[in-house]
Amino acid sequence: RWCLIAHPEAGPDGRVARCLVDGSPLVAVALSPLPRAAIAELVGTLELPAPLRRRPDLVDSLARHAGGHHFFTLETLKALILDGVSAGDALPVPAAARTRIDRRIAGVSRTARDLLALLALADPPLPLTVCAAALDVSLAQLAGAWRELDTVQLTQGEAIAHDLVRESVLATLPPPARRALHLALARQLDAHGGVPPHRLAEHWSGAHAWPQALDAWRSAARQARMAGRLEACEALMARALSAAEQGADEDAAFEARCQMLTARLLRQ
Repeated sequence: RWCLIAHPEAGPDGRVARCLVDGSPLVAVALSPLPRAAIAELVGTLELPAPLRRRPDLVDSLARHAGGHHFFTLETLKALILDGVSAGDALPVPAAARTRIDRRIAGVSRTARDLLALLALADPPLPLTVCAAALDVSLAQLAGAWRELDTVQLTQGEAIAHDLVRESVLATLPPPARRALHLALARQLDAHGGVPPHRLAEHWSGAHAWPQALDAWRSAARQARMAGRLEACEALMARALSAAEQGADEDAAFEARCQMLTARLLRQ
């Protein structure tokens, strides 16, 4: 009796089937993503270095990082142990995982790759009409692209599958393309309405549209101040100050500094 492992795209009718003796039964077993409890159990069986054992967020970080994917989870743990990552460091992107993800991305259509880049830049959920308008495609084309991504496990539900996919996408996205997608997202989310101002501000800033980013950061800061979240208000006004400076708006920069100081004094 043999147990053979294959990528989903290889399928039981590809090279795996040809490795079997003629006439042998082939039983395909699809592995579901590891739930958090299973990841915690796996981590508990390993003799991890002391810095990793003291990391309280390790299980949750692994779940976000690899999405419960068996191979990616194991490769990340191996890299953590071999590379000597300390407690406060970001989780590594293993070369084997990056290669496999890049191969899957290369195998989908241009529309699917554009949709994946859009999802890598945005926080879920992203309305379908916003996605379609930002990419200038029909809803039918969008549905086909999403089906492609879901088939090769690059998306899960309404979002990108996990952080490894996001990091792989962003690593190969040129800055002009990133700014263009941020601009398309900001315009469509603004037109859609009902989007928190800090979310809009991130995309205006990513597009280097500094006047719009300034307005959005100031709106987010006002909301925080009205809710009594003065520390958040100060941080958001710092982002508004940065946008004003990037846009060479000296008056707005002065006002942002004053608002930051006011929020700081009120906190004391």
